[in-house]
Amino acid sequence: MTQKIDAYREVLARFASGVTVVSAYRDKRPDGVTVSAFSALSLSPPLVLACIGEESDCYELLARSERFAVNLLSNRQASLALAFAELGDAKAQALSAYPDLWMKDSAPLLADCLAHVVCRRHAVHPGGDHRIVVGEVIELQLRDAAADPLVYFASAFRPLAPPEKR
Repeated sequence: MTQKIDAYREVLARFASGVTVVSAYRDKRPDGVTVSAFSALSLSPPLVLACIGEESDCYELLARSERFAVNLLSNRQASLALAFAELGDAKAQALSAYPDLWMKDSAPLLADCLAHVVCRRHAVHPGGDHRIVVGEVIELQLRDAAADPLVYFASAFRPLAPPEKR
């Protein structure tokens, strides 16, 4: 079984993905978790999904929050992605290096992101050792259209290649 899990991880690591932090309020304090399993789901109504692992300290928070935000990270935010991937006290300690982290809104928004997607919880589905949190998009904010996204590929953050000349 371990060989299958290792092969599964190795093969799926070859799928490049953007990196997000999905955030919500916990007792009036913002909290969040790094998520690369994020996708558009539907145009009508506008729906997105994020897969949250059971080991995350935000697992129940995001499954129960009425509103949450998906913060699309720029390539300048790799250290932030790593900080939100920590658990419990380690995450709090890692995030202490970012004093001006949050912008105030109906859902907690991270400063300096590429964009924000604010959602109303639409549904939560089981998905093995994850939950699939579906959000109805209620607000979109494009923050920095010129910046490159943070990309995760082969278990590491990678820069985008420049576009090929035609």
